[in-house]
Parts: sequence; structure tokens; C-alpha cells
Amino acid sequence: MIRKELTYPPLILGLMMVVYIGFFSYLSFVNHDHFLTNGFDLGIFDYAAWNNLHGNFFSAEFIGVDSLFAIHFQPILLPLGLVYLVWPDAKALLFVQTVVLALGALPLYWLAAEKLNVWAALVFAAAYLLFPALQGANLFEFHPVTLAAGFLPFAYWYLQQRRFWLFLSFSILAAACQEDAVLFVGMLGFYLFVTQRDWRGLAVGLSGFAVFLYLTIIFIPAYAGSDTHFGLHRYEVLGDTIPEVLLTVLTRPLFVWDYIWSNPDKVRYITHLLAPVAYLSLLDPLTLLIAAPAIAMNLLSDLPTTYALDRFHYSVMVVPFVVASAINGAALLIKLLRQKMAVSPTFLTTVFMLMVLLTTLSYQLKFGHTPLSLSFTWPVGQARYNSAQQMLQLISPDAVVSAQTSLSTHLTHRPAIYLFPRLTSSQYGPAEYIALDLQGNIFPIFQPEAYLEQVAVLKASPDYTILFEQDDYLLLRKR
Repeated sequence: MIRKELTYPPLILGLMMVVYIGFFSYLSFVNHDHFLTNGFDLGIFDYAAWNNLHGNFFSAEFIGVDSLFAIHFQPILLPLGLVYLVWPDAKALLFVQTVVLALGALPLYWLAAEKLNVWAALVFAAAYLLFPALQGANLFEFHPVTLAAGFLPFAYWYLQQRRFWLFLSFSILAAACQEDAVLFVGMLGFYLFVTQRDWRGLAVGLSGFAVFLYLTIIFIPAYAGSDTHFGLHRYEVLGDTIPEVLLTVLTRPLFVWDYIWSNPDKVRYITHLLAPVAYLSLLDPLTLLIAAPAIAMNLLSDLPTTYALDRFHYSVMVVPFVVASAINGAALLIKLLRQKMAVSPTFLTTVFMLMVLLTTLSYQLKFGHTPLSLSFTWPVGQARYNSAQQMLQLISPDAVVSAQTSLSTHLTHRPAIYLFPRLTSSQYGPAEYIALDLQGNIFPIFQPEAYLEQVAVLKASPDYTILFEQDDYLLLRKR
């Protein structure tokens, strides 16, 4: 019996992770093949990572920006470029993202196995892998910050195990994903100091917040040639600078309270965040507090996607700490109940695990991204996609290209590509090819009339010849 208990759960966990990787890799690849990935954001990161490999470090020429550091601090893209030595395709990033997220289940399993038992650990690993906020981020193209959600659980686990250097290593990996993740590292440092009285934690905490402020107030704006971080406009109701925003939050709490609770979508975010784990996270507020800055940033933002909990990447780093705090909360509750009731810990653990499993599956049923969800539909291709592939084959691999957003992600492995309607740059000159999809996403153009007018002008221009026109796909070549 002991041998089975030690053998079966790890095997089941491995199977769960393999199924997760296989399923979400498949969906991500199909979305890409169906031209459902876009320049914003897969194209930006695919272009930057490929150019990193070829010595043009952190280029954002694709969107008309000199350096990607003008938008985010994401040095993780430097080593990520190496994946193209093995697989020179944007799908490589989608696959890496899925694998890293799946691996995040391991330290949560270890934590639950230590606090509860190995079967309970399986339930919490499943809760993590079935968390719609995790799945939504996985399917929302590729973002370096999403990788941090796979690294942070390891940092938390090694912190708990008092293995400081491993904690620090995974913290640095997470911090390299985006400046937002540096806040999590800072909070983990303060958590280490408070829970273990380790002064190194205080140093990590203070350093984390100092680095975050430096990156957002000085480093990124300097690259952008701006006075502020580009994302600060989301908080303009609270202030024009980071110090002003913080001052408003501290001195006008009633205004902030009303600002959040008067928005039904933000109320939903608050009430749904802990639902998949039966709100057990509330019993471990200290661990949940690690995610507090990120939760606050989402709730204080006026950008709806930041508080759309289950669809985008803005809450993905919160997920591991919701699950970790629920594990600790369940362990605490079982301990307290054992002191009050003559009930075996196995029985109590089973009851709470059934409760978590029920809430996880119920939430997945309503909001998930798997066949367990009532709203899930299998992706269906279109015959016209074959025309798109034929058109893309006509474009020379080193040519300067301007491409519409959904086509651009299939053309980013080159030194120069522009997101349509941009047609030229001072560094690389005019685009030799212009690739368009008249049925596709027209962003960053917002008015269909303006888009169609520009297409008509290009088709009539003596500067271009029509190289391909079929199924509403259009390829122009400069004469």
C-alpha cells in the first residue's frame, strides 16, 4: 500500500502534465495555423527573440520602436532566441510557454504533499492546471511574463525549504520575464523575512521594489524617450506619475474603494479569483499577499483586459499563489478542526479535497478553456487558409515586408518587417512586399473604411504590382 501511494500519484501527476502540454500546445499551434495569432503580441516577441539570436538585440523595428526595452524589461527573450536553433518557428515560443506553465504544477504538488498528502497534492496540481486564468494566458498567444507563472512556484517552494540560492535563482528567472514580476520577487523577499526572520529576505524585498521603481520610472521611459512608462495611462484617474498614483491610493482610500467596487467586472474579478480553490486561500492571507501588488494593479487599471480574469495574461502570476495559499489554508483548517473534533485527518483531508475538486471542475465548466467547459469549441479551419500559405511561400525569406497583423506572425524571422499600415523605415527602407488579408484583423487600423481605402490606393499605385490575389488574400510587390 505504501509503495502504491508513493508510486501512483507521481505517475498521475506526470500524466496530467503531459496531457496539459499536449492539449494546450495543440490548441496554440492550431490557433497559429488558423492565423489567429497577431503582431500584438506574438509577432513582437517572436521578432525580438529571433533578432536576439542574430545579434540585433531586443529590436522592436517591427512596430516602429527602436528597442523592446521602450515597452517592457524582458531579458528572458535573450536565451529564448536559442530555441530557434532547434525549431525556427514561432510555435517554439508557444510550446516553451506551455511547458513552463505545466512545470509550475510540480512545486505546488510538492507543497501539498508535504502539508497534506500525495492524493491531496494531485487535487491541488489539478486545480492549478485547470485554473482558467492560467489556461487563458496560455492560449493568449505568447508573453514572456506568462513564463514567470511557471518560475514563481519554484521560488516559493525553495523559499519554504530554506534553500536560499535556489529560491534566488528562480526569482531571477521570474524577474527576467517582465518588470511586473520583479514585484513578486520583492514580495517573496518580504515573505521570507517575516516568516523565517532571514535578513536576506529583507534585502531581496527592498531590492525588488527598488528595481521595479527604477525600471518603470527611469529605465523603460529612457528607452522610450518619454517621461513615464507607457502603461501608466491605465491609471490616469489616480494620477499622472507613479508617485501620484501611490499617493492617491494611500490618501484617498474611499475614492479608490468606490472606483473598484462600482465596476461590476472588477467585482467579478474579486469574487471569482479564489473560487476555483473554494476560497481556502483566505485562510493564508500572508501567502496571498505576495500577489497583492499584481491584483491591485489589475483592479486599479481602467483597461478592461487587465481585470478580465480568465482570458488574458494579466493575472497569470497570481494563480500559483492562489493555489499555494489554498494548500496552506486547507492544512491550517484541518489542524484546527482536529483540535475541536475527534475526526481523522485523512477524513478531513478527503472532504476538503472533494470540495476543491468540485469547485475547480464547476469553475472550469463555466469559464474554462478545455472540453470540460460548456463554452468550449474545437477549432475549425477554413479552406482559404491554404491560399494564405501559398501566398506566404512567394515572399523571399530576407525581404523587407509589411504585413497585416495575423499574417505578420508567420513572417517575423527576418531583420526587417513592418506591421501594416507601416510601409517603410529609415533603417531598412520601403517594404518590398505587402501581405494583406481582407477578412482578417485590421489592427492597428480601427476603421474598416480607412483600411479598405488604403488597400485600394495601394492596388492602384504604379509603385506596386499584384503578385497574388485569391480568397481575399492580397500580396503586392514593389516594382
